[in-house]
Amino acid sequence: MQDQVPRKMTRRDLGKAALVAASLGTLAPTGHAIPSPDAPNAAAAIIEHLLGKPMDEELRAYVQAALKDTLATWNKLNIAIPDGTEPAFVFHPVPARTSKERFHGR
Repeated sequence: MQDQVPRKMTRRDLGKAALVAASLGTLAPTGHAIPSPDAPNAAAAIIEHLLGKPMDEELRAYVQAALKDTLATWNKLNIAIPDGTEPAFVFHPVPARTSKERFHGR
């Protein structure tokens, strides 16, 4: 078996890779997952597994209702932020001017 030396990427290869990456970006799924209506039941089963013992029906109903409310709140607060969005703040690494400098124009 021969050792294969990786070849260098040429400008033409870079252009081809850029075209493929751009086309894959347009075909990629948006990632908006819709939670299944059975999610509280599945989460309650995971909690039972972590506890190591089954929950009684009253506690299970309470946990499922709480999980359903939590998922509903999460869905209300969930907003779609596109990739590459700039932050809503700007950091300036210089100290702020004092009020005396601001008002007297220095």
